[in-house]
Amino acid sequence: MSNYCLECSKRGLDCCREAHAKFLTLKDARRIADFLGEDIDSFALYGELNEKDKEEYIYIHKHQSYYYDLTLRDGRLLQLREQSDGSCFFQAADGMCRIYPVRPLICRTYPFWLTDGGELIFDGCSSDCRIVCAMTGNDDPEDVTKLEDPDGSCRTRALGYIGQSREEMTAVLEQMMDEIEDYRLNIDSFVKDNAVPVP
Repeated sequence: MSNYCLECSKRGLDCCREAHAKFLTLKDARRIADFLGEDIDSFALYGELNEKDKEEYIYIHKHQSYYYDLTLRDGRLLQLREQSDGSCFFQAADGMCRIYPVRPLICRTYPFWLTDGGELIFDGCSSDCRIVCAMTGNDDPEDVTKLEDPDGSCRTRALGYIGQSREEMTAVLEQMMDEIEDYRLNIDSFVKDNAVPVP
C-alpha cells in the first residue's frame, strides 16, 4: 500500500472501508482463490451496485467507459464480499490488506484510469482520494474538476509518490481492460461454474 493509503486506513477513511462495490475481474477472482487455496464462492458474490456507487459522477454521467458499464445488462457486478461494517472482506483490523500480493486490479490501479483513447487520467471516482487531493492541492472531495489535469503534472507527481511510472501504470490498466473484455464474454458461465452467490 502507498503511504497515503496507509495513512487513510489508520484514520478509518480508506477506500477499503468505503461502501463501494469492490470490483473483481474473473482473473482477479481466480488469482485470489489460488492464493488462498479456497473456492471463489467463499469471498465473491455477483451483486448489485451499492447506492454510493450510483451516486458517483462517472456512474451518473457515463462520459467515458468504466467498469460500472458492466452492470448495464442486469444491474450486477462481480465483487468481493464485505465485512459487517461494509469494509473489504480482506481488510485486517490494522487496516492492512490480507491478499495484497494478489489484490484486485482495481486496487492496484486506483486512483488512475484510462480514457477511451488510452490516455492515463485520474479515476473518475477518485475526487476524494487523499493522493489526488494532495497532488492537486484541492481539499474539497466533492470537486470533480480537480480530476482534470491537462498537462499531466499532478498525475506525474502522484505516480512518483506511489513509485510507479506512467508506462507501468498504463500496462496494468491495459491488463484491466483486457480482463474487463474477458469478463463481458464469460461472466454468466463463471458465476454458474463457480457457484458464486447472486443475492
